[in-house]
Amino acid sequence: MAFGDGVALSDIPYLTKAGLAGRFVATLSFFDNGWRTWLETEAGGCFSEVHAWPAEAFYYSVAPADPNDICIEFLDFMAQRANRPNVARLFSAIQDDIFNLSASLAKLKLIHGSSDEADGSSWMAATEVEKEIADHVVGGKIVPANFFAQPDTRHVSAVLFSNAGTMAKFNRMGVLAGFGDPNVRLLRKGGFNDPAPGAVDEIPFEMNIEDPDNRERWADEIEIYHNPNALVTLPEEIFEGTAQFFLEDGKYVWRGPSPRVLYSWTMSLAPKD
Repeated sequence: MAFGDGVALSDIPYLTKAGLAGRFVATLSFFDNGWRTWLETEAGGCFSEVHAWPAEAFYYSVAPADPNDICIEFLDFMAQRANRPNVARLFSAIQDDIFNLSASLAKLKLIHGSSDEADGSSWMAATEVEKEIADHVVGGKIVPANFFAQPDTRHVSAVLFSNAGTMAKFNRMGVLAGFGDPNVRLLRKGGFNDPAPGAVDEIPFEMNIEDPDNRERWADEIEIYHNPNALVTLPEEIFEGTAQFFLEDGKYVWRGPSPRVLYSWTMSLAPKD
């Protein structure tokens, strides 16, 4: 098996060949005196080894890649023994909680130190303990939080934001317009919002950019944040087809296409010389 060759899941080293049917694989990152990672490149179950190493991830290994990495026996059991489809989302949620835990613990000291403040500004959100931010401080510069509450911002009708002004976005749109390279395949992975009421977890997705069902638009990742204090409001229909956020009756709401892409990354895959 040469580097970059497409292989079946059962042909990846480190995985037990028997008993894979009907079970999910928690990760395809392995540490064996160096990182080895496989990515699925086709919906039909073809996997290719890529040059990659995780910044933050679960991985399989005989020994930790870093002395500070932890092994939790419960998660190890789920990943190697109880990895059935009916617990896949539960396993993913626990993973997210573990990643958030270190940040949450670091904030506890900050929150405890402000517990005697008059405003009592603390609240619980999702899986993290957060403290309501009063100011953004960078070095000697202080920028007040809550942009729309500042006096002069009433002249700002809305703020437009996108996390997709990237080369990857232009590459994908170029392929969709017919300017792709027949020797290069673009694979996109990421998360959609879950439209179910009260849902907080994303829905993972993976797509081949050249798939006929791919209908990506330039406006897909655009978000419009409407100023509730604006002197002149921005008509919602001007940016029709985008995700638009409002403060209505003291609650934050959004309207727009759903599901929508929350985040993604794009891999360019080409045969190895």
